[in-house]
Amino acid sequence: MMGTKSGKYKSEEGVTWRVLIGLLYGIFVFQPAMIWLNLSTGGSLAAGWVTFLIFTEIARLTAKSLSKTESVVLLNLAGMSYFSTFLTLIYRAYFARSEITRAFGIRDYVPSWWAPLDDHVWLSRTFIDQSWLMPIGLTLLITLLGIVADLAMGLLTREIYVVQEKLTFPLQQVAAEGVNVLVEKEERRMNVFTIAATFASIYAAFLYVPSVLLRALGYFRGEMPIPWVDISKDIQRILPGAAFGVSTDVFTFAGGFIVPFSVVVNIFVGSMIIYVIGNHLLVSMGVTKFAEEYYTGMRISEIMYKSHMYAWAGPLIGVALAAGIFPLIHRYKIFVQGIKSLMGSKTRTYEAREESFLRLPILLIAWFGSSLASVFIAYYLLEGIGSTFLIIMIFFSLGWSFIWTLVNARALGVTGVTIEPPGTLYPIVKYSYISTLPQARYDAWFIDPIISMGGASWCATFKLLDLVGCKIKTYLKSYFIILPIVIITGFLYVQVFWWMAPMPSSVYPMTAVQWPLNVGSLNLWITGKIFTAFDPTWIISAFIITGVLYFIGAFTHLPISIIGLAAGVNTIIPTAFTMLIGGIFGEIMKRRYGDNWNKDRTVVAAGISLGASAIITIITTATMLVKSQWALPY
Repeated sequence: MMGTKSGKYKSEEGVTWRVLIGLLYGIFVFQPAMIWLNLSTGGSLAAGWVTFLIFTEIARLTAKSLSKTESVVLLNLAGMSYFSTFLTLIYRAYFARSEITRAFGIRDYVPSWWAPLDDHVWLSRTFIDQSWLMPIGLTLLITLLGIVADLAMGLLTREIYVVQEKLTFPLQQVAAEGVNVLVEKEERRMNVFTIAATFASIYAAFLYVPSVLLRALGYFRGEMPIPWVDISKDIQRILPGAAFGVSTDVFTFAGGFIVPFSVVVNIFVGSMIIYVIGNHLLVSMGVTKFAEEYYTGMRISEIMYKSHMYAWAGPLIGVALAAGIFPLIHRYKIFVQGIKSLMGSKTRTYEAREESFLRLPILLIAWFGSSLASVFIAYYLLEGIGSTFLIIMIFFSLGWSFIWTLVNARALGVTGVTIEPPGTLYPIVKYSYISTLPQARYDAWFIDPIISMGGASWCATFKLLDLVGCKIKTYLKSYFIILPIVIITGFLYVQVFWWMAPMPSSVYPMTAVQWPLNVGSLNLWITGKIFTAFDPTWIISAFIITGVLYFIGAFTHLPISIIGLAAGVNTIIPTAFTMLIGGIFGEIMKRRYGDNWNKDRTVVAAGISLGASAIITIITTATMLVKSQWALPY
């Protein structure tokens, strides 16, 4: 029984030798494949599902099944990684030496605490040098402070959205069902799970073998339908400026029949409003720089990037703020009750009363302490930047983090879809300030305070723990035991990949394509050549319209999901369309099978997740081995 329902919290210990072996297996076996996939395609692996399945079967052979607590720890933490931290450090070293940076005149302004400036380090491709101490040490310190801030915000939003409001968190329901089915082995549900996993495996094999493995072997040269089939060119004959496509991701399809159908429809409507209708109006009316740069046949990725940068980034802030704030105003009692509960109210759950770290003062100290520490580190390094910039950093590190975490946690709780924070807002505010200073302060672009955006994903994780009956303390113990191992192995593996071949290079195609683009983009921001101020009128108008729609839906009971619309305007149209297809499929199945479908849909989704994840992992690992053969000369 779950603590929120029974008042008691029963859980088996999850930090066992079996779990630790499983986590180490996931780290040492799958992390190299995860790094290679990231460097080659920018993709990722579902290592958690595969590790969970392997150790479930090993436990079955030993006649002692995994507990649900052991299972959820394996599922969530076996794929944990921080290797991107060290890839980012290599990217910084590349930025400092790039001809693009030199052409913009920024080379001499790169600080030594951000990237080593010694060319010998770059040519020898090694982290083992004294000039890396400050960049690595500072990066790890900010990373650890960010983990603390994210965790504190996750625990706070858990009390509001999981304990008090009891949002469903549809994707966590799927993961919990996968754990339940594989642990309990109930025959009927196991059959449903196996059939779904088989179909997903076959689909993933047909999709990824030609596109990934055969391409690596040189037998396939067609266009990859991953992650979507782009049909924008056909749509643009009727609606210039529009983007449209179909996501080929089977996980997205499954999400469509897990999330409530009315929410799926709202997500699709929101995406259509922005990326089909809105973009067409921008082009036909000649509004914004997007209309100037648009050309017939422009691909989805380019349309998304440019229309967001030049037109929609501002209004999307207004929509997201309204989607987070108005429900809190309307349901303020839930927020107040959540705060009271964290302060030690008698209404707290059994687990919350048992765990002292769930008290509000502890969470606030952790959140404020880590966030303000990062602010003052940045302020110290940016000597003489001015108190106004200090205030700006404090606002974004505390205020913006709090607002966006509330918005995103609610989006995950209702739709299962994350709302990406508008990453251009802070750079625009930063540029607006430093451009007024008498001296150029390019160094301000090389360090930021913590702007916590991970609290929502922690909140979703805590919902999963609640669903399977795993104590937060047990889970966090496993997390912090494995964290230093993950960081150290990430460092070592990235060093090995760097020794194997230069970055960027054709050996790692994603770096060869993406890193120069990123260098150019950052230099454009630093020099102000990309600067486009958000129109406050658009932001305020979007905020008001969204608020009006929320209250219309709340008082008329029309199927208007504001968080669904907010998620939709932040969701690419191929994803929204495939979710709609999945939702329609779910409605057909519900009409045909009734209650049986309602009971089994999360089992089906869990089977799909496991089946596709297993095949993708196998194909990716095989591709990595094939590719690594011609990296050997390095």
